[in-house]
Amino acid sequence: MRQQAWDEVKTVLTDYPKYEWYINQVRESVLYPWKPSDANADISSGSFSPDGVVNKVIKIEDNIILNRLMFQKNVVEKKLAETPEWLVELIDIMYFSNNHLKLRPASELVGVSYRTAKKYHEEFMIDLAGMLGIIRF
Repeated sequence: MRQQAWDEVKTVLTDYPKYEWYINQVRESVLYPWKPSDANADISSGSFSPDGVVNKVIKIEDNIILNRLMFQKNVVEKKLAETPEWLVELIDIMYFSNNHLKLRPASELVGVSYRTAKKYHEEFMIDLAGMLGIIRF
């Protein structure tokens, strides 16, 4: 796998714990967009008219960034669900925790040899890259 694809998968894994916050931020920005205050604004033209609510729902459903974040979150969750427990713990230590460790110390914490950890970690990353559409098989 090319280095660029590898880095992209690492970024997805590193951002995974923050995906819920990212998704909420995008939804909030669509629901409540920032508008400059205008002293001459007409009070009767509110955004809670039936058409305004429908338009906001459509904007949320069609938001490319939101859809991509939700897709990535679901793919990572699915891949983690079908992964052995020790490998999930390894991925957690390497990418999800605040104290990111390299593969060798993380494998020691999990209790697996470095070679085994490297083999399964590479397979995990390649499979995840394929599921995310970063690489094609």
